[in-house]
Amino acid sequence: MKNWFIVAVLMAIAATRTDAAAKEKEHDYLLVTAPSGDFQLTRKSNGAIWVVPTKQPSDHAVLPPVQIEVNEEGSKDVQQISSDKVEQQPRCFVSPDERWIFVEIDTGENNTTGILYHRADKSSESSGIPHYQPAMPKGFDHAGWAFLCQDKNLRESDIGISDQNGIWRKSLYFGAWSADSARLLVALDGTVGQPKEPEGGGSSQYESSAWMLCYFNTQTGAFELTDRLRKADSAQSDSNSGQTEAHAAEPEAVLSAESAGQESPEPSVTDRFKKADAELNATYKKLLDSLSSTEKTKLQSEERAWLIERDIFAAIHRYQSWSPFPNASRIEGMAIATEKRVAELQKRLSTGTSS
Repeated sequence: MKNWFIVAVLMAIAATRTDAAAKEKEHDYLLVTAPSGDFQLTRKSNGAIWVVPTKQPSDHAVLPPVQIEVNEEGSKDVQQISSDKVEQQPRCFVSPDERWIFVEIDTGENNTTGILYHRADKSSESSGIPHYQPAMPKGFDHAGWAFLCQDKNLRESDIGISDQNGIWRKSLYFGAWSADSARLLVALDGTVGQPKEPEGGGSSQYESSAWMLCYFNTQTGAFELTDRLRKADSAQSDSNSGQTEAHAAEPEAVLSAESAGQESPEPSVTDRFKKADAELNATYKKLLDSLSSTEKTKLQSEERAWLIERDIFAAIHRYQSWSPFPNASRIEGMAIATEKRVAELQKRLSTGTSS
């Protein structure tokens, strides 16, 4: 009888632990899966980011947190806190070669900052679990702002000063990884100077604003500019991207990063979409002309439904790309969907089928 009681107690303890573990796992938040699928980044309920191997989900490594500047609600002053204490879920971007991880973190008032991690040598990894360390001990964001300030002859202390309401603007955004992982594209955006309160009320006015697209070169360990980025930065200073037309990309839009030794102008997503749309119209007309009345009606209904699907796909593409240029990303999504539709209709035309 005593043995049965002990067994029952042990089973109850095991069930309690299993239940607790299950509840803990419910609070895990999947941030991203590596390009190879070999590991995932998961945020725990305590804010820590775990590197979890797909084949060994019971084991993990931790991305070391770093100190970052945030604007806490109700406070005019900038606070220093650990990156794992931020409530908003971070956004993580793993490089194609998986040796780098960029973590974009919400710092309050629609501002963001970034942490760059570098994979340790495989010899230091245990059990095949990838380990990452901050690439810059003094802060990736500070290095980025230092590069901007040097280029534009500014002081970092003059960027992102809070107004009387605790509102400020100082953000570092993710742009893209190059295909060879040699370059990380980021955007920096902030206000410059002491804020002035208008006599008639309204938003605070600043002396100017600072904006830059730049690369971090993972091979040299330094920030840099190319002709593509200089042209984009110049276009931004001469335009207001907030006034972009619905079917035109932002003038300064850059959606891809140049691989080392493959520098070139930024491909136009607007031209890409226009080309695909023209091909679609031509192919659609040819297919339509080859069909019976019943088949034509069916294809026309299908095409109307597809236009809705295209716009949905483009909207999803825009939000999944996390680009600083949302309209350009949306148009890129429209181009991708249209190119796929052209290929589909051309295949029907060549085989003589309506669907």
